[in-house]
Amino acid sequence: MPKEKKNAFKYRQAADPLAPPHARSNDPLAEPKDIAPIFQEINNGTDVQRENSCYILATLILEDSAREHYLKNGVIKQLTNRLADPSVHVRSAALGALRNLSLSGGHQVCQQMVDDDCLFPLISILLKVLPLIDSTQSETNSEIINFTVQAVSILWNLSESSDKATEYITNSNILVPLLQLLSPKKYTRDLVRSVANFFLVISEDNANCLKQIKSDESLRYLESIIADETLDIELRVLASGSRRVNSNSDGFINQFREKGSIIIFFMGLISKRMPSNLCIHSY
Repeated sequence: MPKEKKNAFKYRQAADPLAPPHARSNDPLAEPKDIAPIFQEINNGTDVQRENSCYILATLILEDSAREHYLKNGVIKQLTNRLADPSVHVRSAALGALRNLSLSGGHQVCQQMVDDDCLFPLISILLKVLPLIDSTQSETNSEIINFTVQAVSILWNLSESSDKATEYITNSNILVPLLQLLSPKKYTRDLVRSVANFFLVISEDNANCLKQIKSDESLRYLESIIADETLDIELRVLASGSRRVNSNSDGFINQFREKGSIIIFFMGLISKRMPSNLCIHSY
């Protein structure tokens, strides 16, 4: 059953067709009956053909009828296999298609992605990519950051929809490396926002997650965002939510109360307007 979220501040994501004009759904391969040629190219085609096949699927799975057809024919496994593709462009295209799938398919599709073992290769490649991120504006770094944003968005969507995904992600070794990306002055806003949203979701009613992120160093990442009045309200709200606690938190919240961060933060909210793209959802 999906996790029930309560009063979560969530940035509204939108599915991205991703595909270039020549590879969108008016392509002759776009009909559901033509799935065999798509899968043939995604496995045995050239780099460009494999990339375009992922782009085509990224567009097609946005449609309910086509998505159901492709799911029955193993599209999750096909795209997950491409995460280990030798071409970085193919990997990125496959990742974007999986993100679209996790966004457009709802809880049931997210659960199927978990059951089809999407998480292991996703976390494995993310752990390899994270050390490569730096604060430069180079084209290569921009591509790595975009890849990371897509991957974190998938983790966010799956953990929001599946208790099994939440448990798997929490028990992996991905949380602390991701937490280190919560540095708005070093990394792009999209990256920090995606990571903050992810922690907002996965930390809810998750004592094991809280144990991993309540070290002094981890607290500093969150508190620095909460207390920084130069940052926009959205990021500060997300950071505040990411350190939520439950009855098993062993005084986790007291570390914030002692420093007055919560009081300072919410007093600031009273006098500032919330941004229009910050959506309050009840689950």
